[in-house]
Amino acid sequence: MFRELLDAWRGKDMLSQMVDELGQMLDDGETMFRAACGVLLEGKAGEELRDDLYARDRRVNETEWRIRKQLVEHLSVNPGPHAPACLVLMSVVKDADRVADYAKNLFEVGGVAQGGLGQGPYATLFRGLADDLLETFAKTRRAFAEENLDLGQELVEHELEIEKQLDALIQQLAGDSLPCRQAVAYTLTARHLKRVSAHLGNIASAVVMPIDKIDYYDEKLHRED
Repeated sequence: MFRELLDAWRGKDMLSQMVDELGQMLDDGETMFRAACGVLLEGKAGEELRDDLYARDRRVNETEWRIRKQLVEHLSVNPGPHAPACLVLMSVVKDADRVADYAKNLFEVGGVAQGGLGQGPYATLFRGLADDLLETFAKTRRAFAEENLDLGQELVEHELEIEKQLDALIQQLAGDSLPCRQAVAYTLTARHLKRVSAHLGNIASAVVMPIDKIDYYDEKLHRED
């Protein structure tokens, strides 16, 4: 199905441009995520990064609004064979926007943590997960742009493993005797990492799933936000 949709896009300047803009949204999301992890996990100063991070978030929002508006206008005058491609794009730009939102949320957890998460086993685990997700950004862009079914399937399966790991971690945190501020910061970090992973997984699912099951895999639907 996905290959057929890409065939419909080829040669269509507007739709091709939107796919490129989706890539830029993911680039901005990755930059925001990297900056947030630097503040939260490495203890970097956040004030010098704040303006750029929030400017990127606004740009991602504006790109999503523009793409959705153009898709609605396009479908209203030319529904035809491009409707499935437009529906796919409508879905994945939402996920790209949510990735940026959760990257911003991670940055804001730095204010709760007051100087970052510091050292210790939880912080070490979060750093490993963050590194994993930074690699996932590039793989997600490549899977979507290159219609790589094998990579898309790999990413979907990997997202489910990340989700299970973070769900287990949240349960572990609930039973730990951590100071209140630290427990809140750790739990929020786990939650936001989980959602970044889930939305990247949703984009990857567009490569391998039928249109009606994008975002829907392993008999579950990500509808937490």
